[in-house]
Formats: sequence, structure tokens, C-alpha cells
Amino acid sequence: MSCHWELGPQDVLYSIKWYKDGQEFFRHVPRDPEPHRKYYLPGVEVNKSDELASHITLYPATLDTAGRYRCEVSGEKPLFPTVSEHANMIVVDKEADANELSKGLIKSAKRTGQLSLCNRGLGTVPDNVWKIDELVLEESKEVDFARSDNNSWWSDVPLKTLDLSSNVIKTISPDVKLLQQLVTFKLHDNALTKLPAEFGELKNLANLSLDRNKISELPKEFYTLTELRWLSMSHNELKKIEPEFGDLVMLTFLDISHNKLTELPPGMGYLVRLVDLNLSHNELTELPPDIVNLRELRKMNISHNNLKSLPAMGELRKMEILDANHNDIEKLPDFYGCAALKEIYIANNFIKEITEEFCDQMQHLNVLNIRDNKIELLPENISLLQRLKRLDLTNNNLNKLPRNLGLLSQLQSISMDGNKLSFVRQDILRGGTDRMMKYLRDRIAEEVDSDTKTLHNEWPDKFTLKKSQALMLPGKDLTSVPEDVFTTAASVEVHIVDISKNKLKEVPLGICEIKNTLSQLILSSNNIESIPREISSCIHLQYLDLGKNCLMDLPLEFGNLKHLRELVISCNKFTLKKSQALMLPGKDLTSVPEDVFTTAASVEVHIVDISKNKLKEVPLGICEIKNTLSQLILSSNNIESIPRDISDCIHLQYLDLGKNCLMDLPLEFGNLKHLRELVISCNKFTKIPRCVYDMDNLEILLAGENKITEINVSSDALAKLKKLAVLDLTNNSIITVPPELGNFTNLRALELMGNCFRQPRHAVLAKGTASLLSYLRDRIPNK
Repeated sequence: MSCHWELGPQDVLYSIKWYKDGQEFFRHVPRDPEPHRKYYLPGVEVNKSDELASHITLYPATLDTAGRYRCEVSGEKPLFPTVSEHANMIVVDKEADANELSKGLIKSAKRTGQLSLCNRGLGTVPDNVWKIDELVLEESKEVDFARSDNNSWWSDVPLKTLDLSSNVIKTISPDVKLLQQLVTFKLHDNALTKLPAEFGELKNLANLSLDRNKISELPKEFYTLTELRWLSMSHNELKKIEPEFGDLVMLTFLDISHNKLTELPPGMGYLVRLVDLNLSHNELTELPPDIVNLRELRKMNISHNNLKSLPAMGELRKMEILDANHNDIEKLPDFYGCAALKEIYIANNFIKEITEEFCDQMQHLNVLNIRDNKIELLPENISLLQRLKRLDLTNNNLNKLPRNLGLLSQLQSISMDGNKLSFVRQDILRGGTDRMMKYLRDRIAEEVDSDTKTLHNEWPDKFTLKKSQALMLPGKDLTSVPEDVFTTAASVEVHIVDISKNKLKEVPLGICEIKNTLSQLILSSNNIESIPREISSCIHLQYLDLGKNCLMDLPLEFGNLKHLRELVISCNKFTLKKSQALMLPGKDLTSVPEDVFTTAASVEVHIVDISKNKLKEVPLGICEIKNTLSQLILSSNNIESIPRDISDCIHLQYLDLGKNCLMDLPLEFGNLKHLRELVISCNKFTKIPRCVYDMDNLEILLAGENKITEINVSSDALAKLKKLAVLDLTNNSIITVPPELGNFTNLRALELMGNCFRQPRHAVLAKGTASLLSYLRDRIPNK
């Protein structure tokens, strides 16, 4: 080991000390009578040293010699200036490493095609790992065909998954090329500094993890891995990637974060299948222009770089999340066309304004984190961000707030601390979202009261409308709106009209007077039964909310609304009548009002989807549709039991109860004689419910991800289901597979992976249903 230092003109060396894992084992003090001193430490024996102890040799080296070493150099009194540096020593025992690959592991790898040597403390990879497929071939040379053995060579599969992660491996042998069938290779958390050129010969490699190594460059052969789909190599020392990177055209996931990249090569735009891209924590100063060609991209993380600007993002039409925190960006890019973008994180930059164009383009945005920037002013049309749920403006230069900010009705979190809002009390700023939104909404009401003279003590005048550019009349119990109100609104070019939560039965035709400027029209929560075709003349409409009315159709002329970006027509009658489906997935519902099902029954709904909510009980209102209901989807809730009343829906053909907390089903469910597909996966069943065996027409039963312990093939159980074609019991707790299951020749798909049984083996399961059924039939005992 070596330790290098330089003394200054006035410095005099006092001592050099060597430590392992914090304990001193060698010291050199030039002025002492005995300059060199050794201190006993197991595994550390200083064999020789030069005169100044800047070079020392440890011998013999054992596994105990490995550790963290530190060299400390000190100057003379009176200050004793001291500097130190450290490094890790790894001791490799190739023989011990080779012993980690036991015969049992080899056997398992032959049977499953998977080998894991993760977290074994390996410094080298056992040679037989690279030759494991050849070991299979060698075994086949000496075959006793008279021997019956379930581990026979002909059931072996080539290695497809290799896990060498969490070791201290420094190099990969060129023999890696022998693993021609390898699909997944895990090498993360090692000490690799490079990859061999032969790595490029792994033509089937699809998934590769190289995170937390010390790789500084990739061999040019690496870019020939054209089947690679998932590549993660964060926390390395990459300084450059070649233009050939664009040849990895099958990539869907790429993480090269936490490296030292200063630029990206041209050709990145060829990675057109990328869905998730992480370039964070590098030293990038710009993005290549062709990055906007990644049209499948849904998530892009470019945070913690040195970017000064971003290209126009409009071509990234599927992008949902953009993280550009901690850069040097000075203005927001053009987002026109980013129709799917829901979340923007662009904190800790140098942005000075949120533009009107941004608010116009991003009306579908849910999250905007733009804290720690230089923003001085918010635009009045920020009220266009009606979908916004989280807004973080902390630590900017705001000195006032637009009055329309209080119109963001879906806002759940707003942060404004650290601005220059002297007119807003600190207790309001720090009082949370509800307090801030109440303040903003109260301010709107106060300003309207103080600045406005009303017509007939009810309608806003020209002054009010011009100030807000919005005609806001929600929740006033209106049955009509005078035409002169819209005439006044047109004279000041109003953009927004909100007449929601009233008692309108007809749409006021005066709205058409604002057709040249109207961009948002909100008519929800009324009793409107039809929409006049004249509304289609409002050709600049971008947002139209007709939800919660009594509509059954829309005029054909509405097809002329070419600028319309968002149309809300939920909770109407025409929605149900047209689709014959009640679709309420992913709405955080804890219950569904009974009148919703009454309406659904009146138009003979066939499909009900209330999945991905927070239901703990099944809404009994479903039974009102029992005469027409054919599909019921209740998956991804918190339902613990199913009421027997649901069995009255005798016309059900498809029932999805997956991803709940169910442990059983009512016996009455056996009356569902028309049911063809039942999904009960991802619940807490310990056995297939008894009622299932009475569902005479059942063709598909999906029951994976439960705790089922047995397969009952008796004549009063599965054997009764003569039409059963698909049976999925993956990832349960099944201990044995009855051979009689092989007689179920109607099964087109039988899935049993991820259970506790030893037979059939993985290799048999992997061959498919036909082979598995044949295997089971061969093991039925002779009578």
C-alpha cells in the first residue's frame, strides 16, 4: 500500500500513522529513537516498509486482512496540521468463491434456469457459473436410459436468470459469452470498473442491472445488445456514452442517474420505446434536440443537472411526469401538445414567471411544484388549472396573488411560505391549505362586494366582469339567467362562465353572445335535459362540464368544437343509455348512492364497474339492475364480505372480485348459472368457495395470489365444472397436486406456479398445460 503527500516550505513531518477499520497498526515518527512501531491487529502483518513508511507491504494476506485502511500524515508542533485519506482493501479467495457454487445450486439452476449467488461476499465469479450450460451437456454424455429420475438431463433448461448482485466482484470473465440464453443479469452493488467486450454476445439479454459499481465506460460491443429492454446503471462513474447507444432500440426502461455525464449523444431519439427515463444527478448542460422523439415516454427525470433550458415538449404526448428539479432553468418550456402530463416538478431553478400560455396549455395538470425559483407574479388565468390538486410556490418572489387563485376548486395542497406577501398574515400562510383557500375565496367575495354595483341586486355589472373575465354564478338556485347579463359579459370579453349547482332546466341561449371569447363553460349539477345546437357556435371552447344533469344525447353539431380539450358528461342518463354501462373506477368512493342504481336500472344497464375505490361493503343498490346486469367489476377495493343478495343477479356472466379482503363467498352464489368467468385472485381464500362448484357454465376461474392449500378434484367439486377451460391457482399454498387433475382435458390453461408442492417440478410446469396434464395422468395409480 502507498500513501503520497507533499510538505509545504515551512512544514516538518511529525508522524505517519496507518489504521485498519479505525484501529492503528503501524506508526512512523522520524524523531523517535525507534521510528517504526507495529501494533498487533489480527490479519494485519507489516512485512516491510520504506524509510518514511509511505509504502508498506502486508504479508501474509488472509480474509481478515480485508477492510477499510487509512493513512494519516501530521506536521510538527505547535499546530500539528493533519491530513488523511482512506481506501478499501478486498481480499479474494478464488477457491472459497468456487465452493459457493454447490452441487445443489447447480442442480436447481438446471431445473429452473435460475441461479442466485447474491450477497455471498464473492470477489470472483466461480468459473463453473459461465460453463453451467456446458455442465448440462457433459451430464448428457453418460445417460442411463433404464434409470427413472425426475432430474434427468432432458428436463434441464438453460440458464436464463443470473443474480451476482451485492458482492465485491471486480471483473467479469470473457467466458460470460457462453451464457447464450441469458435473459436477466443482476450485477448491481459490486466493484466492477468495466465490462468485457464479450458482453455484447449475450444476444438474448433483456434485463440488466449494473447499479452501484465503478464503471466509467462501456465497450462498443455493449451497444449490440439489441434485445435489451430494461437497463439500470445508476451510481457509476460514466462520463460518456457513445452515439451507438441509440441502437438499443428495444429499451423501455433506462436509468443512468448518479453518473458524471456532461452530455448525451445524438441518436437518443431512436429509443422510441422508452417509457421511463432517469437522467438525474449528472452534469448535463443541455438535452439533445431529438429527445422529443421519445413519444412513448411517460416519466422523465432530469433533476440535479446543470440544464439552463428545456426544448419544446409538445411531441412527448404520453408523458405523465416530468421532474426537472435542481437545475439552472430560466423559463418554462412550451408544453403545447402534452395532453397526458399530470405532474411537473421544476423546483430549485431560476424561473421568473408562470406564463398565461402555460396555464392555457396545462389545464389538465394535477401537480405543479415550482418552489425555490424567482417567480414574481402569477397570471390571472391561473384559474384555468381546474384539475390542479397540489401547488407549491414556496420561496419565490411573489408580492401579490391573483384573485382567481381562489377558483381552483380541486386544490388539496398549496404552499406559499417564503415569499414577500406582506398583505397576507403569517398565520394564514402557515395555517395549511384549507386556511389559505378560505382566505382567497373570502377575498374574492369581499372584492366583489366592495367594487361591484349589481343589476337588480343580483347580477354582476361590467366592472366586475372586466376585472375577473369570469361570469361566476354557481349555487344561487337560479332557474334562468337574463340575456342582458350575457350581453354585458360579451362586452368585456369574458372567458369563463360557471352556472353550476343551480336549478336550470334549459341552457340560457344568451351564452352564445360570448361565443368569440368563451373558453370554459360549466353547467354541471343542474336539471338540464337537452343542449341546444346553438352552443356549438362557441368554437373556442376548451373545457365543457355538463356533468350531473339529465342529458340523454348531444347535438351532432358539437363535432364542430375543434378546440375542446376536456368534456365532462359523467352522471347523466345518456351516458348510461348510450354505453349501457355504469363506469365509476378509480374515484376514491366509499359508497355509491342508491339513486345512481335506480337511474341505471331505468336505462337497462348491463355493466357496472366500481373497481379501484375504497368500498368496504358492496352497494346493495346493485340488485336494482338484477334483471339486466351481465358484468360486475368490484376489484381493488377493501371489501371483506359479499352479501347473498348479489346472487339475485342471475344473468351475471362476468364477476371480478379480485384484490379485496374476501375469505369466502355465500352458498347462494351457486345460483349464478350463467356465470362464465369468476375472478377472486388477490384475496384471503384458503380454499375454493363451495358455491363455485355449482356454477355449471363456469369457463374461467382466476384464483391466484390467495392462501389456498388444496385442489379438490372430487365428483362434487371441480369435476362438476364440465366447461372449465382456464384455472389459475398461481402463488397459493398448495401442498400437493392430485394426479386426477390430469383428467380435466377441457383445460386449455392450468397455472400452478408459485406454490409449495415439490411435484410437478418447475421444468414440467414450464412446458405448458398439455404437457402438465399428461404428466399428471401418467401418475394416476392403477386400480
